Amino acid sequence: MDRDDHGHRYGNFPNYYSFHPPQNRLDVLIRTGILDYITSSLCRPILSSEQPSKSTRRDDAVVTSKPLAPGGCDRSQYSRKKPRLHKDSSIERSKHVSDEECHHNSQVVYYCDLGCNEGDLTMAMAELLSNGIAEKSQKRMQNSNILSQVCKKYAIKCLGLDIDPMLIERANSKFSVSIGSSGDTKTDYKDQNALNAWCNNLLSLFKVANLCFAAEHNYACLSFVDSNESNHKRNTKFSETGPDSCQEQENIIPRPVFQLTTIFSTTMWIHVHAGDAGLEAFLERACGWTKNFLLVEPQPSGCYRNANLRLRKMGRPELNDVTSARLKLRPAIEQEIEKIITKAGFQRVHLDQTSWNKLHSHKKDSAKNNIVEAVTSWNRTLHLYEREAPTKDGHVGL
Repeated sequence: MDRDDHGHRYGNFPNYYSFHPPQNRLDVLIRTGILDYITSSLCRPILSSEQPSKSTRRDDAVVTSKPLAPGGCDRSQYSRKKPRLHKDSSIERSKHVSDEECHHNSQVVYYCDLGCNEGDLTMAMAELLSNGIAEKSQKRMQNSNILSQVCKKYAIKCLGLDIDPMLIERANSKFSVSIGSSGDTKTDYKDQNALNAWCNNLLSLFKVANLCFAAEHNYACLSFVDSNESNHKRNTKFSETGPDSCQEQENIIPRPVFQLTTIFSTTMWIHVHAGDAGLEAFLERACGWTKNFLLVEPQPSGCYRNANLRLRKMGRPELNDVTSARLKLRPAIEQEIEKIITKAGFQRVHLDQTSWNKLHSHKKDSAKNNIVEAVTSWNRTLHLYEREAPTKDGHVGL
């Protein structure tokens, strides 16, 4: 991987968040009600486990018009100094987390970010999920004693994958609250980001994976999942160092684990390097690992031409042929991506801005003028998809 390309060949931009801060996308997700819709769905099983007498219908999800506050937990509660790590050190934590056992005993929301760069957007998204679930729980619970138990019974566990080892090293150094191979939590408060993540029930792990290759993608997901399951639940015979052969990696079959998978501005890079078949296979794998929601921000067709233009101006070799003669999906790439994802068992979520209800497919055309489009300031559309048949065990946990 040649650093002289400055990220313009694989999308591994070294200073990406300096020109696209995480809040730019998060504001769009909040304003259009997408984040609210996701958190409303994900918090339902947590609440129903505390109130089994109240039935919950899957099709009554309503997105409220009041947006979530984009901030995280109250930073004033935490020391700005680097905490001591000796055994008897005392670290002040959020009221939602009393001790490390809270994480081990929690219900878990699994989140995967494909093409995570150095993790800033991944963790900002996870923090909003955490805050959103807590907020929904608080609104729906009348008994404060029950609420305090609910808030302690979930955690967000994030997996971020990217092709660039340097970016992954940065991500793990900034957000170094992670899950070890034995399932134990490894906590290393290297800076305030890591401490804030721990206080918000956020556990993260970032791994290097070339997402063009099924073996690397599938094994990264499987090893993350297995590290979070108790020994009696593990479904592989792999050693901690991984499968004994590449063939074992190739034979891994995705299973729906992640309640949310995000793919922000990554599809073009998969497409130009792996072709039409490679892009389709990547999206099918992402769907296979996703239990509930898939959020995709595809690069439109014009971005392919612009990528080569930038390399040309830098005096660098151009990408492989990016014309529609080779990449037949390119001319209508956003529609083609939607076809692949819907074929894999998902449906596009359209929200009605007049009521913030999800529009069912047969009503979409009649309410076309009321549909909310989640468009970024750089003219990319965020597409939310939901699995048509949720898995039997609900929306939270494995």
